[in-house]
Parts: sequence; C-alpha cells; structure tokens
Amino acid sequence: MAGVLVSAVFGVHDARPVVAVMLILGAVWGIGLLDDLKGTSPYLRLAVDFGCGAALWLLGWKLQWFSNPYLDLLATAAFLAFAINSMNMLDGMDGLALTVSGIASIGFIVLFSGRPLGFASGLAWSLAAVCAAMFLYNRPPAQMFIGDSGSTLLGAALAFLALDWVRSDSAVSDSPERSIVIPLMFVGLPLADGLAAVIRRLRARKSPFSGDRRHFYDLLIRRGWSVPQILALSGVSTIALVTFSVAATWSHVGSWLPLVACLGLFGLVGLHLGSFETETHAVGNSIRSARLEQSLNEE
Repeated sequence: MAGVLVSAVFGVHDARPVVAVMLILGAVWGIGLLDDLKGTSPYLRLAVDFGCGAALWLLGWKLQWFSNPYLDLLATAAFLAFAINSMNMLDGMDGLALTVSGIASIGFIVLFSGRPLGFASGLAWSLAAVCAAMFLYNRPPAQMFIGDSGSTLLGAALAFLALDWVRSDSAVSDSPERSIVIPLMFVGLPLADGLAAVIRRLRARKSPFSGDRRHFYDLLIRRGWSVPQILALSGVSTIALVTFSVAATWSHVGSWLPLVACLGLFGLVGLHLGSFETETHAVGNSIRSARLEQSLNEE
C-alpha cells in the first residue's frame, strides 16, 4: 500500500480527486487487512467493495455502458467488486496474482504512453514496481504472502486503471461502451477464473463466497503440472492478451472480436479442465473413471 501511495505524487495537479481515489483504494486494502488479522464477513467485504465502486462512479470513473445512470452505477460497482474478488481468488498459489497483475500493469503503462504522465499512469508504474519487488518474496516457495489485503488492492487498482481508460477514451471514441473491452482483456485470466468459480458454486447451490479447490491452477496441479509451469503459462497467456489488446487499439481493429475469441477459448479450456463442474460431480466422475479402468484391466 505504501508503494501504491507513491503514485499520488504524479497527481499533484488534481489533488482532490487523487486523494479521494486513494481513500477508496485504502478502504479496499483496509477491509482486506482486517480480514487477514481477525476475519470478517464476506458480505461486509462485498458491501465495502460495492460502496467503493459507487464512490468511483460519483467521482466520474464510470463504465458508461448504460444511458440510465442507476444501471450504470450498479454496473460500475459490480465491476469493481468482481475484479477485486477475482484477484483474491487468483491468489491461491505462490506468485500467481503478482505475475498476472505485474504484466497487466505493464500493459497499462503502454496503453497510457500516449498521454502526459499523470496519476493513472503513475499508478500503473507504481503497481508494476510493487509487483516486481513483492514477487521476490512471494515467488515459489513463498517466504511471504500478500494476503487478502494485497490481492484485493491489486484487483481494485487494476479495475480503477480500466475505468480511467474508459474515462479518457470516451472523450474521443464514438462508442465509449466499447472502451472497457481493451483493459478487460488485460485481466482476462482472473476474471475468467472468477466467473467459472461463481458458476460452479451456484450449480452446487452454494454461496459464491464458499471456497473450493477447483480453480484452474488447482486443476492443473492435479494433472501433474508444477507451480513454475503454471506461473509460466499464466504469464505467457497474460502477455498474449495484453499484446492483442494493445495491438487492437493501435490498428483500430474491432475490439469486440478478440474479446469474443478469448471468451470462447477460456470457455473451451474451462470445459476441458472441468472448471465448471462441482466438487461432488467431479469426484463422481473420477470414481466412475476408476471403476471403468479397473473393469477394462480385469477384462
């Protein structure tokens, strides 16, 4: 959090909104820290996340998906809350959340390179530096964990950078609702994993906040992958998503096309890994597979 605060130096010309945004990021970090130290209700954390999203909307950082202000307020708050919790879910393996967040931060640095250095670009630089420094201690085998306070701060900061891109791009774009597509792909991996987690938990008639061990990295470990291999795959995948997204902005290619392609790819991979299956259903399939293999061996 101290490293992220450094980015405020780049926003001295807009002191009041910068202070407000820092207070919002501080609220997300603070409720995560409280959860690390004493444990809190997931509904309290969700309420704080939605409140922070509403505050950003009131300050002018909006998705701009709907002409109805109430719908756009709800969508913006839900987007921030989902980004925060998706990054929190991703932090289940040493170095994974920092790897993805660091690469996404570099993507925002490139994305903001055409504008004067300000608060948002300063935040992207600070976030990349924080991720690189913390990775030295969180890489496998981890000597230190970032906790809920660290993972939720990463998610909130990246979500804010995405909203800032929408805010700046909407002034020159004929379709401002499409502006969010580019930064969404930067964090496509945690968002896709988070969406799969919500789907399988709802299918099992459980709370979306109930934990499980069926995230994509858990499933790859069960298939014999090592932690460094999963980190490398996640890093390369995020680099590819960032590259495609930035290339789409430079070549003026329709941004919805790569997004739809990535969603289809994530869906196919999720089905192959079993990311949408509940734990009970997956265990039943494993038992049936074992019995079938045993009967074939007997024959």
